[in-house]
Amino acid sequence: MKYILFIPFLLGILLLQTTSHAQQKDTIPLGTLHGNVMDSVYDYVLPSATIAVYKAADSSLITFQLTDGFGDFRIAKVPVNLPLKVVVSFMGYKSAVIYTKIPADTKDKDLKKINMERGAHTLKDVVVTRPPVELNGDTLEFNADAFKLDSNAVIEDLFKRLPGVTIWGDGVITVNGRPVNKVLIDGKEFFGGSVNMALQNIPKQAVDKIQVYQHEKDPSSPVRDSITDINIKLKKEWKMGKFGKVAAGGGTDGRYESDVMFSLFNKHTQFAVAGALNNINKSAGSISSLIDNGSYKTFSGLASYRPNFNSSGVQQTKSGGFILRHDFNDGANDYDNKHAIEGNAKYDDLTTHVNSTRNQITLLEQGQQVSNSNSRNINWVKRLDGNGKYERRAQSYEFSLAPTVNFSNMRNQSSSKTNTSSSSAGDVSQNVNESFGTNDSKQADVNLHFMKRPVYKPGGKSTLMTTQDYRFQSSSNDAINNSVTNFHSFLDNKQDNYYNRRYDTHKNAMSHNLDSKFGDLSQLLKKGKLLPVSVYAYNYISVSTERNNAAVQDYDTAHKTYTANSYLTNKSDLLQVKEMPALEFSKSISRNFVNRYYRSLNFSFVLKEEFFYMQNSSEKSFQNISRRYNNFIPHGSISYNNYLIDRSLPMQR
Repeated sequence: MKYILFIPFLLGILLLQTTSHAQQKDTIPLGTLHGNVMDSVYDYVLPSATIAVYKAADSSLITFQLTDGFGDFRIAKVPVNLPLKVVVSFMGYKSAVIYTKIPADTKDKDLKKINMERGAHTLKDVVVTRPPVELNGDTLEFNADAFKLDSNAVIEDLFKRLPGVTIWGDGVITVNGRPVNKVLIDGKEFFGGSVNMALQNIPKQAVDKIQVYQHEKDPSSPVRDSITDINIKLKKEWKMGKFGKVAAGGGTDGRYESDVMFSLFNKHTQFAVAGALNNINKSAGSISSLIDNGSYKTFSGLASYRPNFNSSGVQQTKSGGFILRHDFNDGANDYDNKHAIEGNAKYDDLTTHVNSTRNQITLLEQGQQVSNSNSRNINWVKRLDGNGKYERRAQSYEFSLAPTVNFSNMRNQSSSKTNTSSSSAGDVSQNVNESFGTNDSKQADVNLHFMKRPVYKPGGKSTLMTTQDYRFQSSSNDAINNSVTNFHSFLDNKQDNYYNRRYDTHKNAMSHNLDSKFGDLSQLLKKGKLLPVSVYAYNYISVSTERNNAAVQDYDTAHKTYTANSYLTNKSDLLQVKEMPALEFSKSISRNFVNRYYRSLNFSFVLKEEFFYMQNSSEKSFQNISRRYNNFIPHGSISYNNYLIDRSLPMQR
């Protein structure tokens, strides 16, 4: 895999003390262990060497650290007067084992210069002992077997023992204060990127190593901005498995809840199915939330799947769906070797009953007025959401095709009755409202993505990068609503009023969007020679149409029939075309000192032109509008980044 990585950030996680045992009590005397690691032959320092401190008696891990850019290490909070075994390891060198203890009087032990010997003399001399942490190229790797946990521990428990790693109450994971973009299993998203599914179901003993690394947020951007990912590499015998959950419960007033989830995975396929049935106002917003509910530790502090106690009435929920992913390649990953098809679907059948009663007493100068209201409302919603994606990703290019469909059918029926009386006049009035409606909607999206990555050549030159994103959207909505109001006054019949109106509306919309980017054009603009700035060309074009047909009718009590409301009835067609070509000139100046800082100064100037055309045709003449204009909208920016290594991050307890 090819990434732009920032080793200083990874090293900053482990530069100072890292305490691995939360069981240590504050009353135990603690001291400091320090020294310097060097090559025994050429006498140069070895940065990022692993220093692991064990109890000499049982070889249980106490703490560990990586050396800094000068080969130095300083480990604080190490028990004094305790026999220790210090193991120093570095790739390509024989491990050095030192037995020592920290004196109780000085609470300080200087191991001075530790000379590392290259290689091993014979294969018999090689003893493979993996350190708890090591820097493998530009990836920080934690050895899962070095952390002793309960036999029932899952990956989430292991994460809580890793230095600099924090799992927050809202489910966000940070490493050294930076949010983690993705948590992958063997280089791939686990069940649609569900972090809970990965952390709360896979046992800790299944993990071989935890890898932390950074890569470019946008490879096509001249400004290097990185994001952090975590990859969990499983042991060979744990690369396939299955898990699930079945739960049911009941309560007072006929309340019930039940849900089921089953999933299985292997190195090529992931499949999960889930369903739920309840009447406690609990519905999942997505299939991921429904499947997450089947995690080993169901309660995660997230509010994505809980009863909504703020909603009115009683909602009955029937939901079900699945997630599927299949990889065609062996050893695939989501970065530069992905050839996969994935999809998910979710069906909801929701019924909500809301009954309410309201009594209001108004004090008058003479007596009082009383209003009694009763209302009943029923909503039915049936909804089907489906998503699919075919993706091919290699080192030089990526391609994806992603369709999405949504269907929904909604019905509503409500009625209310209000009686008003006074102590002086008796019955005053009666107001009756009734309404019913249906709403059917359909939506389909197709997203097509292609990117050709630049190939870098000697001398700083590279091939042209291009990105093309096309999106097609189509939607329709058909709605019928009927509202009836009947007001009757017992005191004055002239105030009686009857209102009955029907709305029949239809809407169809369609759009095409193409977003293109080309760069770096600097070498083309100067006949193959590099310009002092990077040049990128952009173009965005959008064409959309929308057709509305609204038929409104009022009930004629004299003829007992509905007649058209000419003022509200209308048909219209809208066309919009927008195009925005742009040219960007950018320059980035950066300096970094390994294990100390990374600084960059970025300049950007964009020349952009906007062309817009809009035409609306309607049965109403005043709505016939045609507009055309173009604007020149240049803009620029200057940004400065100064990333300093945090040298005081302890092991999270």
